[in-house]
Parts: sequence; structure tokens; C-alpha cells
Amino acid sequence: MKEKTLLIDTSALISLIQRKINVKGHAILDLTLYELGNVLRKEVMIYKTITKEELDKLLKSLEIILSQMRIIRISHNNLKEICEIAIKNSLTFYDAAYIFYAKKENLILVTDDEALYKIAKKYVKTLRSDEIKENLEVGN
Repeated sequence: MKEKTLLIDTSALISLIQRKINVKGHAILDLTLYELGNVLRKEVMIYKTITKEELDKLLKSLEIILSQMRIIRISHNNLKEICEIAIKNSLTFYDAAYIFYAKKENLILVTDDEALYKIAKKYVKTLRSDEIKENLEVGN
């Protein structure tokens, strides 16, 4: 039986990559790229946990990983529905977009954001990254 595709938010994506979980063939939103870039910028400039040289190596690895994922582009046709989810649940537009596209595309949402997790599970199947096993099997 084919494994259902995951829609992975930034918090979960970072965790899965750090654990060396293969995310090939699964999905992210296009906004995930912006969020990921901002996380990396903060690591270099604010927290100083990685050097610019380490960042270059990391970005090369990320390019390979991300090129093997499906990137869902947020459509202007869906802005109203995303805003409705955001307003109804007091969420950011970003978080509401993950819920909307997981539901629209029949994907399992994976997030380590506790507030998003609690609300998203009312709409779609939602998991935390630690529920994903090495071969991307979904845990119980």
C-alpha cells in the first residue's frame, strides 16, 4: 500500500532533516522556503551557531533535499479560504495555509508547532515529526 504524502511545515522539516529522515517525494509549501531561509539567517547572524562557511555547505545539502520534494505554491484563488481558517482559529496566515493545503490536497500535516498541531488535527490528520519513523512510516 502506498504511503500517504506528508505536508511538512518548517519546524518539522528541520527536525526530520536533522534526524536524517528521507523526505523525498513529500510536500512543503512555497512559504516554507522563506521560513527556512529566515531560520538559517538567524543561526548565522543572531545566534551565531553556524558560520557562513557551514551555511554554504548546509545550503548545498538543502538544495538537493528540497529539489526532491513537491513544493506547493500558494494560489491567489485560495486566499479567502486561508484567511477564514486563520480568523476562525486565531492563527497566522502561514499556519492556516498549512491546514488549508493539507485538507485540499488530502495530505497528512506534520508540524512541531504545538498551537498549530492542536488546531490542525480538527481539520486533517496531523502528526509531530517524532511520530515519523526512519523509513517515513507513520507511527501510531
